[in-house]
Amino acid sequence: MFQWLSYLLVGLVLGRLALTKAMVPVLLLAGGTAVAALAKALGTAAMETWGGRAALERVLNAPGYPLDSVLQVNLTGIRQEGSWWWLAAAAPHSATTLDLLHTCGVAAAVVGVFLLLGRLADWLDLDLDLLLPLRGAGAMTLTLYTAHVWVVSAFYLKPLPAGWTEAGMYWAHAATAIAVGIVFVLQKWRGPLELVGHAANQLGRGDRAGLR
Repeated sequence: MFQWLSYLLVGLVLGRLALTKAMVPVLLLAGGTAVAALAKALGTAAMETWGGRAALERVLNAPGYPLDSVLQVNLTGIRQEGSWWWLAAAAPHSATTLDLLHTCGVAAAVVGVFLLLGRLADWLDLDLDLLLPLRGAGAMTLTLYTAHVWVVSAFYLKPLPAGWTEAGMYWAHAATAIAVGIVFVLQKWRGPLELVGHAANQLGRGDRAGLR
């Protein structure tokens, strides 16, 4: 879906900022937090104060999905049709403008936090190899998230394997992502999809030598 390109574009913008400048991490943290909070506040007001919830309750045709829960947790699997009020929600996985603003704001704030933590570690002269597990997975998030979505989609509307729970599946995915990330960072490899993105970027810049 085209709206997911928003994350790619926001990531490109953040990556081109002067991240080494003193105020940039602070601005990312403050600005991202403000955008995320405002988006969520507008979504809540639209649903609870301006009549959105009542309108959606009249058109929701999914008895197994109570509206008060899905607006807080997940709109995946809900057919968002029959009312323009769906576009005013900020619910997770609703893919609305407010949802994208909220998640992009959170992402920018998290980037700001970790940039500040990196500077703190430098100031305290800490061993950054302690962050190797996170650094490895963080360097290939597109590949890992794509694999995660592919695996999860295989179980859509199907029971989990015997003995598995949703929490167990989550921890298995997280542990696998960290393990794979460690291997790739130690071998100094790019993730497969990150390699494709890097190649496309270099070709767009006319830098064939940078493809290696």
